[in-house]
Amino acid sequence: MRQNPEKIVIIGAGFGGLQVAKDLAQSGHQIIIIDCHNYHLFQPLLYQVAAGDLESNAIASPLRPLLRSSNIHFHWGCVKTIDWNEKKLYCTDHTEIHWDKLILSFGTVTNFFGNKEISENALHLKNIAAAEQVQSRIIAALEKASASTSEVEQQGLLHFVIAGGGPTGVEFCGALLELLRIIIPRDYPELPHDISRVTLIQGGDALLPGFAEKLQKKAYEKLQHLGAHIILGKHVDGFDGQTVRIGEQQISASTLIWTAGVTAHPLIHQIPGKKMPHGRIPVDGHCRLIDHAHVYAIGDLAYGENHGTVWPQVAPFAVQSAKHVAKHILSGENSADIPEFTYKNPGSMAVLKAFDGVCEIPRYHLQITGITAWLLWLFIHLYGIIGGRNKILALMDWGVDYIRHSAAVTLIREDKSPY
Repeated sequence: MRQNPEKIVIIGAGFGGLQVAKDLAQSGHQIIIIDCHNYHLFQPLLYQVAAGDLESNAIASPLRPLLRSSNIHFHWGCVKTIDWNEKKLYCTDHTEIHWDKLILSFGTVTNFFGNKEISENALHLKNIAAAEQVQSRIIAALEKASASTSEVEQQGLLHFVIAGGGPTGVEFCGALLELLRIIIPRDYPELPHDISRVTLIQGGDALLPGFAEKLQKKAYEKLQHLGAHIILGKHVDGFDGQTVRIGEQQISASTLIWTAGVTAHPLIHQIPGKKMPHGRIPVDGHCRLIDHAHVYAIGDLAYGENHGTVWPQVAPFAVQSAKHVAKHILSGENSADIPEFTYKNPGSMAVLKAFDGVCEIPRYHLQITGITAWLLWLFIHLYGIIGGRNKILALMDWGVDYIRHSAAVTLIREDKSPY
């Protein structure tokens, strides 16, 4: 039993929040982890839910079984306000929680860059409900096109535009192209096989920013070979539900999927002090807020640099920063002896289609493409999914996808019945 146990409150049960809770489980401190959902979500695979490759429950792991420790308490709720003077949190369910140390791990939300029209009409890939909505929209568009006698209407319904050419946009583009290639001739033979179209729009001059140029080129060429129409150096300016506007250009499309960036969660407005671009919080070498030594920020929220390179907003950074914070807290009075945090980049990867991907491992100066990159991606993502049941579900769904060449999920989650 620790002589002076503290109450350590963690806001958010993403990659960072879950990791720091587990690392502190046997510390003797009282750990409270708060999240608006009662499950941990493996976000990197949300796009596969949207493309019908995975069932959503394959990437959602209930939190309570993951946090079985006498020192950890899970609270299902959303933090509304933070009282910095009294060291108290107030949740939307009127719960009041005191803290001695606070760990901010509430992540980010989709960034529509203040464009109200796009935020109201576009779909995104940030949570399960959104991914399932995308999947439903795709199948609903196919059903509507099947019932239509107008080729112009069919083309508009089956034109899917993706804004954002980072890993999520690129991976979803490849998965969507494969889905349409398989499902239209098999399940919708009344439609022309080439009736659908997928357009990927990237504001920068290359897909997969941050990847090696060779891998960026490979991704571009592969998606183009699969049938994607790729527009570089342009931004989506508007979308009214029927037309996508890119400057003076207008594209007829009924679906826009927005993967063009993230910004801080609205709770960031409760955090005092300076904010960096997209609402990130400047922290010291131990991920502590500059003027609040008992408050830490990890994962997407934390802003810092190592050798002039800004910390990335990726899952490996969230896990590494969480482990450092736990180590710093556990060191207690000896925390001054802990070296400052340094992010170690394990690499980047993206899958382009079944049995094809790109992978970069900076530590070994490796750039890998093709089936080897795909197998690495498959192993790492399967390992990252939490829980044996979830891993089995994912393997079964992938078996349907890659062996039987069939989507695992083709449901429309909209009830048209008037009764």
